[in-house]
Amino acid sequence: MRKEALDTFTKDQFDVELQVINSSSLEDNKVHASDSEDKRYVIFRKVRDEFQVTIRHYASDWTDAFERPRLTVSAAIVTFCSTLLTSIAFGLLFQVETDRQLGLVATLTSGGITGVIQAGVGGNPLAVCGSSGPITLLYIYAYRFAKGNGIPFAPWIAWIGFWSFLMHAATACAGLCKHRKKITHFSGQIFELLISADFLTTAIRGLVNEWGLDDSTNVDHDDGTSQNNARLNGLVSLLLATGFFSLAILLARAREWSFLSRGGNRFLAKFSTVLALVCFVALGWLPHWTSASWPRGVPALPDVQKHFGVPAEHKFLAFLDMGTVSPGAAVGAIIPAFLLTLLFFLDHNISAMNAYHEDFGCKKGQAFNYDFLTLGFGVLLTGLLGLPPSSGLIPQNPIHSRNLLYFPDSKPVSSNEPEETSHAWVDPIQLESNLNKYEDESGKQTENHDIVAKRFICEQRLSAMIHSLLLFFCIFLVPLVGWIPTCLIWAFFLLMSTEGLHAGNEFLVRVGFLFSSKGMVDASWSFLFLQVVPRATILRFTLLQIGCFTLVYIVAVILPLISSAEWVAVGAIFPALIMFYAVPFRSHIMPKYMFHEQHLQVLDHAESLCLESPIFQVRKDPDEDFTTYGGRGAPGLPHILRKDAVLCIKRDLAAELARELPLV
Repeated sequence: MRKEALDTFTKDQFDVELQVINSSSLEDNKVHASDSEDKRYVIFRKVRDEFQVTIRHYASDWTDAFERPRLTVSAAIVTFCSTLLTSIAFGLLFQVETDRQLGLVATLTSGGITGVIQAGVGGNPLAVCGSSGPITLLYIYAYRFAKGNGIPFAPWIAWIGFWSFLMHAATACAGLCKHRKKITHFSGQIFELLISADFLTTAIRGLVNEWGLDDSTNVDHDDGTSQNNARLNGLVSLLLATGFFSLAILLARAREWSFLSRGGNRFLAKFSTVLALVCFVALGWLPHWTSASWPRGVPALPDVQKHFGVPAEHKFLAFLDMGTVSPGAAVGAIIPAFLLTLLFFLDHNISAMNAYHEDFGCKKGQAFNYDFLTLGFGVLLTGLLGLPPSSGLIPQNPIHSRNLLYFPDSKPVSSNEPEETSHAWVDPIQLESNLNKYEDESGKQTENHDIVAKRFICEQRLSAMIHSLLLFFCIFLVPLVGWIPTCLIWAFFLLMSTEGLHAGNEFLVRVGFLFSSKGMVDASWSFLFLQVVPRATILRFTLLQIGCFTLVYIVAVILPLISSAEWVAVGAIFPALIMFYAVPFRSHIMPKYMFHEQHLQVLDHAESLCLESPIFQVRKDPDEDFTTYGGRGAPGLPHILRKDAVLCIKRDLAAELARELPLV
């Protein structure tokens, strides 16, 4: 039925529909504008209104967690495991790249402090915080610049945090977060692929260094066999990294296995990376346990604090030395502070939108401007303590929200009963199959031809608070990290690099189209742009996006590999370059001079142009509402795919299909 509908779908029909959508959006904007004209503009209006929304739900944000304590704790632990591994990886990378000025304690403390603030008083409590790749890049560039110009780094971080707080506050109070939707898929996909490419570059550099054994590893260089040990370490590191990566990817797809049990497979998929890490840490230590002649320090281990308790590698007193920074350097900190604010405008707002994605069906209000203001206080506090800032985590936030989904009733709801339709989106591919069996949480099967179920999300603050507190208390257990071979850290970066290499990245799909025949594309894919956009236009759009990605990758990753401070300063502008791709390049230049507006509406629409209908269909497992793949951001865990990248079809066609299938 879908095939026939798509065959009869013409460009003219789409143009008519698009004009209707645009006209309705224009009318909504006019109504909104007329309402706003009746009120005098107040600079704090957005923050005040969003704060009132937050206060209205604040009590229930805590009490709702105790209605489903197992769900809350489970979501916190799953998200914590993923965040802990990324914090360890970024902390050890900081330790190597900043000559131990920053390190593991800094990333764990920053993520814990910022997360507690956001979970306690933030406007979007479902969004968890921690260290991320873009922040690590920016502060590594800042350290190289400070070192090359004789600027004391820790006090300069405090100045960066101070100026950035003022910019966060000004942005939030002016209500500028409303422009977050101008960041379309064009720039978002480039940003996503940039982080993946940087992780891949870091992983390759780290594994190559394992053959040379730099000074950051605990390997014995004193005896005459150090060169042989280096070669042995490189070989062992390569084998361990390859095995860890392969096992993590294999366990990530455990839900698709047809053996073991459903509960066991779900456990393996959720904790795939942690389980793979434990296995290969033990395997790396096995030669030491079984052979007294095995070379010490093979595989290489990170050089971290050896005693448990209060961390000693970070002083947390950077604010006391702010006066030692020259006035010129203190004022010059405005530039990295501005880049940090731009980066967080992208990173934090996108991560919060992912946490409150429409597929999750969140009912409570969102407060992006107020949330950005509270994030500014976190930037200020971490800066005064000489720590790198933390923000919302793009990969982990949808995972956190997904693990808070539940079916409230043990019995299915008949489609003949009137139910409120909202808050759940079902994979449209599954709409054509009639599911007549329902298996509830107790495992009992029920027969019904029109069975449907509603899925809800437990909106609360406790899971994010538990996640952040666990992250913070890990600073007292740093010596345990010294047991993890460094090659597994680089393999984890390799695993994180698969974040952007998934079926939901439409950019990569279009790149694949460049090397595919027209017959193969038409037979294998059902994207809307293939039906209405000329192939030459798709080619030009994709080549332009490739060119933009190549430019930002050279600026952000390749040029800073040169030790010159001037090139490092150039590399630090990548947040501004990404923002330029969004505004004004995508928003003004492309539609005016390069592409037809209607073609851009299809290739890069701000809203989804795919199947959206109030159809609910019972699944045997809430996780089945999402496409599983290994790797995206939090390696080995399922992640929601963008709907417009799964199956894009006409909205009217979706309504027609909905009338012919069971409705709620």
